Amino acid sequence: QLAHHAGRMYSPDAADTAGAAFGRAPVCSGPYAFVDRVEGDRIVLERFADHWDADQFHYDRVIYLPIPDTTVRLANVRSGDLDIIERTAPADVPGVRADDRLQLFEVPNIGYQGITINVGNGPRAEAPLGADARVRQALSLSIDRQALNQVV
Repeated sequence: QLAHHAGRMYSPDAADTAGAAFGRAPVCSGPYAFVDRVEGDRIVLERFADHWDADQFHYDRVIYLPIPDTTVRLANVRSGDLDIIERTAPADVPGVRADDRLQLFEVPNIGYQGITINVGNGPRAEAPLGADARVRQALSLSIDRQALNQVV
């Protein structure tokens, strides 16, 4: 729970200093420090030399590129334009396993998916879903959780 949005720990000093812009320049305690974010394009991190376990992290810079299409991600890693991708499509797994240039890492997880509705997003939240709690309640009630649990 503490790794999810609702439970994350934040630096009170950084939050007070940044105010509403806090999310645009996060303060971290990990092996990489935030450098830059261009919405919809990239997030850039640089190695934090003073991290307690810095010797275990070997990349000087990490750039996250949001590439939603699994086929495009895989094509980019095969061409060498990317070093690592995540969430390979299940249909592509046999091809990745057969490719000696690639290595597949399988990580068990809880497979969490959620729907988050930003009701405080200014004019963009004024649609019925954002403005009327009854609409959100109706959406919640329309989900057959028992059927989902049985299928999963």
